[in-house]
Amino acid sequence: MSDTVLLDCLRLGIQSGRAVRTARRAARREPPGPKQRAAHRRLRAAGRRVRHDDEAWRRAWQALHGTRFHGPAATASTTFLARLGADPQALIRRADAVLVHTSAGKDSVVALHRTVMAAKAAGCLDKVVVVHADLGPGTEWPGVRELAQRQAERYGLRFVVVAAAGGFLGMVEARGMWPDAARRLWCVNCTNRFRSWSDTLSTCKERCAARPPPPADRGAGQCAPDRVRHQDRVHTRVRRPGR
Repeated sequence: MSDTVLLDCLRLGIQSGRAVRTARRAARREPPGPKQRAAHRRLRAAGRRVRHDDEAWRRAWQALHGTRFHGPAATASTTFLARLGADPQALIRRADAVLVHTSAGKDSVVALHRTVMAAKAAGCLDKVVVVHADLGPGTEWPGVRELAQRQAERYGLRFVVVAAAGGFLGMVEARGMWPDAARRLWCVNCTNRFRSWSDTLSTCKERCAARPPPPADRGAGQCAPDRVRHQDRVHTRVRRPGR
């Protein structure tokens, strides 16, 4: 059992838990009748799914750590990511690329600086790529994109800009209302980001393939790319050993 498998199981557990809460709210809003019965059917289906996903991530946790985690998937995910982040240099060495999503604000600057310092210590600064998601005209503050680019250039890093079709306001207009805490608008935006990131990661993978093989103490078989891992603003392309 690998840490990547556990993270995938935790992600599904968190998503299915949110789906249950959304289905429960929808069932409460519907008046008695066919729509309410349909909403309750969706709620029951979501409940079956969350029980399945909950058992899956708990089994994965036990297989990896030898003990069963007592608590929700969100708490388990936070705990596990904190453990992975305790050794950022080892995490970066296992990666094909490290994408730092920046808004050019102070939080992004700190995240970028700390990532660069860890990458330098690991001897993998060329893996770091700075990504800025442009919110579109009428939403993005003037000069933000240029500031993010200057910050990336300050460390000598590659800078990539991605944007969803229509921008943030276009997604609001298509939905007919503003986002709230329960219903976010990032689905389309993330889809476009990951399309661009896939191109970025492919380039990084080619660059990594040209490097000399890793030292023996870094483990055998760590060469094939796996998937994107999210940790706050830092996105790491992880390689699964043995593939």
